Amino acid sequence: MSYLGDHGYLPAINYPTITFMEKILTPESLVFETGTGNSTIWFARRAKRVVGFESRSEWFKEVQRFLKKEGLKNIKVYFDPGYAQKSFDEVLVEEDNIQYDVVLHDGPNPTAERLSLIKFIPSLVKSGGYLIVDDTDRDILVPAIKYLDSLSWEKTTIRGNDFFGEEKEAIVYRRPSKHFGDIPYLARNTLNFLESVVKKTDHILEFGSGGSTIWFAQHASSVVSFEHSLNWHKAIKKRLRELNLINVDLRFEPQYLWKGYSDGDEMFDFILVDSTVNFASYESRILCVKTSYLFLKPEGWLLLDDSRMDSCKKAVEFMRKLGWKTKAIDDTGPKLQNAQAWKKERIESG
Repeated sequence: MSYLGDHGYLPAINYPTITFMEKILTPESLVFETGTGNSTIWFARRAKRVVGFESRSEWFKEVQRFLKKEGLKNIKVYFDPGYAQKSFDEVLVEEDNIQYDVVLHDGPNPTAERLSLIKFIPSLVKSGGYLIVDDTDRDILVPAIKYLDSLSWEKTTIRGNDFFGEEKEAIVYRRPSKHFGDIPYLARNTLNFLESVVKKTDHILEFGSGGSTIWFAQHASSVVSFEHSLNWHKAIKKRLRELNLINVDLRFEPQYLWKGYSDGDEMFDFILVDSTVNFASYESRILCVKTSYLFLKPEGWLLLDDSRMDSCKKAVEFMRKLGWKTKAIDDTGPKLQNAQAWKKERIESG
């Protein structure tokens, strides 16, 4: 049964969280949400622009009908049955909306799709912006909350009833007031590992640019970084210019296909494989590993993020067969282990 339009288009989250959102929204706010409905229209009446993802076909059509009825022009809703990463690239085409003041991660009763998105959602939040996650009292979202907690953002838990009379919990995370590109999107223990092994003299190779590109540029000698999203590539390139970081070779490569360097190019002290795991090329992680490991210096480290996700299984098995020293970095439990690293042991000559 539809509830669209009920209660003045109040979002189907608890009342205290709605009150909180009323306080932080301004007419200039940019809003992103997963899961559309009353909240979409409610946001559009208070913010400059709303972008939403919807996974249910019939609900998507109903929301579209109500948007037309209300005559709201500041909304863009994407239909995405699997909440797939490829849709994020469509959003990033709108360069002025690469990041948002408020991100609401909601939708139908928590599903695996909502869990799978949790590694991408934080990257949409502006410096000083808010990420609001609904239904955080549901067991399926426990690994997601553990991951978000590992980012060390300011956290507030809000409980109360929604307009159905159901008691619900939501958590509000506020991003630290620093530029999005200044810190890696890695869990705390993984970042600690980077800080312990990366040296100012190191040469770095990474697949998947972002905050890690900026961090490496500031903590190492040089960085070669591959990125599949053109608009994200442009955003990182712009930030590098702003910080006057000239030691980065930032490359746009839609398929993360790299045949390696020519004989005249240098080897690397550290390799980070953090390419998009839900990318159209499901094999991207194993391709990145296979085309880069030969270019790792003796005693160097190769780090694979999200190492327990299905898209990383082949890469993990490939690295296991090499027999290198292995280090597991477990931040968030078995469902979202954040990383695994391998050290290339020096081979003594006979």
